[in-house]
Amino acid sequence: MKGKTFRVGIFSNEPSGDRLGAGLIHALRKSYPNLQIEGIGGERMRAAGCRLVCSDGYIVPQIVGGFTNPGLFVQAIRLMGLRNRLRRHFLDRPPDVFVGLDAPDFNLPLEETLRVAGIPTVHYVCPAVWAWRAYRVRRIRRAVDLVLALFPFEEKLLRRHGIPVRCVGFPEAENFADVPDAAAARASLSLPQGGTLIALLPGSRRKELEGLATPFLLAAQWCREREPNLTFASSMVSREWQDWLKALHERICPQLPLRVFYDRSLEVMQAADAILLASGTATLEAMILKRPMVVAYPVSRFNWFLASRVIWKNRFIALPNIIAGRDLVPEMVGGNLQPEALGRSLLDLLHDTGGQAQMLEDFRRVSRSLRRGGDRAAAAAVLDMIRARESSGRLAVQ
Repeated sequence: MKGKTFRVGIFSNEPSGDRLGAGLIHALRKSYPNLQIEGIGGERMRAAGCRLVCSDGYIVPQIVGGFTNPGLFVQAIRLMGLRNRLRRHFLDRPPDVFVGLDAPDFNLPLEETLRVAGIPTVHYVCPAVWAWRAYRVRRIRRAVDLVLALFPFEEKLLRRHGIPVRCVGFPEAENFADVPDAAAARASLSLPQGGTLIALLPGSRRKELEGLATPFLLAAQWCREREPNLTFASSMVSREWQDWLKALHERICPQLPLRVFYDRSLEVMQAADAILLASGTATLEAMILKRPMVVAYPVSRFNWFLASRVIWKNRFIALPNIIAGRDLVPEMVGGNLQPEALGRSLLDLLHDTGGQAQMLEDFRRVSRSLRRGGDRAAAAAVLDMIRARESSGRLAVQ
């Protein structure tokens, strides 16, 4: 196999998947430098060696949010068009394996079609069937030859449903020390070494940003009025959103000392003394960086009432709480998204040194449980599938 060239198809359409995909590609290339990877990804995946099959697929507007999202139909049409293009491309030029990175509503139908055509499929990041829409396990079983799960409890759940799965852990858990260097992060961002810094990270999706950016800024202003030594930093996933947040800052609280960076979220979190952030993968990164956090989710009172009683099957929204099975970090949803409530929760966190110490110890314990090999383990699983395909004499490229 060393001397052969083989092909991997791949899809990601958001920053967290782009980081996972880039790590996977780097790990694969360490074993097989001639690897051919093509599909859709962001800057990191492209830099790692992914050839893009079309230029307009990355960070497609997400089908997320409340039950009355007015752009839902238009978004669905765009996503279906993109999926049809990828389906035709990979059916015409079959890869030795296809890897779908998260985005289950997009990837699972595509994976099912490719699998029926004889292309092995891997879904990287277990869909949150443990939280909502548990019926999706049936589609996962039909669509996927292997799931790469981030968390041990997901592996147990999928095995109970007869779905092939490997827990590879969370790759970022392999990359950071138990005590990350905040001073180095501040230096790299040209931030002052002294004073208390709070990171404001309102998310990467439009729904999150439009629902959380204003409350976060007003909460920061509320905190600053009570503690003038506070400073703030943020990071956005695109230049457009960076400019948008800067303009919003200038419009509603221009006196607030806030630096807005582009694509530097890990460094901003590492530099901060506490973080106010949207629910999602970033909460795991904050946990691994051992940073106290308050987690928020943008949802109306009605939508949260309905979701929490009918749809959402877990009593937590923050991944650290879900993994631990108990309250590790404060969660703010529905009516708690008022600036004063957010600000008070942040200041309480900053001042409760005993609570912080316990939170960080819990973070260390949970982070260690996520060290399962990360990128290397994911690459090994993909290579095992290619080896199995080679042994059957069905490699796409010889």
